[in-house]
Amino acid sequence: MVLELVVLATLAGALGIALGYFIAALLLPDVAATIRGLYGADVAGTLQIRPAWWLSGMPMALGGALLAAASALWRLARMPVLASAGGRAWALASRRTQNLQAAAALVLLAAAGVLAVTGGGLAAGFALLACLLLGAALALPSCLAAILRLGEGQAHSAMAQWFWADTRQQLPGLGLALMALLSPWPRMSAFPPWSPASA
Repeated sequence: MVLELVVLATLAGALGIALGYFIAALLLPDVAATIRGLYGADVAGTLQIRPAWWLSGMPMALGGALLAAASALWRLARMPVLASAGGRAWALASRRTQNLQAAAALVLLAAAGVLAVTGGGLAAGFALLACLLLGAALALPSCLAAILRLGEGQAHSAMAQWFWADTRQQLPGLGLALMALLSPWPRMSAFPPWSPASA
């Protein structure tokens, strides 16, 4: 499974670098014209591909894929061989990780509260923002699990109970993706620093 993951991450990383170069080459003339018009800085309107991009992009793709899969691979290694095909076994194996995430979220949110009361200055503001964002992202799976358990408890028909239970069973596999969607950093980084939307 690790070898399959490395192969897929290598292909995806190479494709991402190629597509990134293509998109950057298309956008660079407009970005250069904008910077030249706003700041008077002379920026080259052409892009050259460099070996350093490949040497830095591929380790990021491989490292990110292995880091994202590390938790699932660790749980898989500790599960019985035949149990890994069942969703219920995955849900039970991920309960400890979810508890650790919830504890880390409480610590980060408490730190954000302390910084909000006692902190002052730019560094404390950034630390508060980081604690708040990371704490909210880590608390999301536990909050969703609690909402799904509440819905399952309120359901009366067998079909409704099955829906809530099956949705809660899918949560361990979707938790990381949901936390990534919750993060505002990709949306914030989509705006250049000189655009009105970033002000």
